Amino acid sequence: MEYNRSLGPEEQKLDDKIKDLLEKLLLSEQNFVKIVGRDKNAVSLQIAQISNQMQYRKDTTRQRPKIKNMTT
Repeated sequence: MEYNRSLGPEEQKLDDKIKDLLEKLLLSEQNFVKIVGRDKNAVSLQIAQISNQMQYRKDTTRQRPKIKNMTT
């Protein structure tokens, strides 16, 4: 059974403060998700760059040309 009544002045103030805090919490959580998403993307890019560098070093077909000593 639910009892509905209007809030008193003190209860209304508390209700407004709670709603305000919940709204701020939601915005803060959304900002946090954005920041974490950006950081995860940046880390993924760094991992990809390091992986490419390692593949480049691993590839043996890209060796320096050997210079022969030529006598004239």
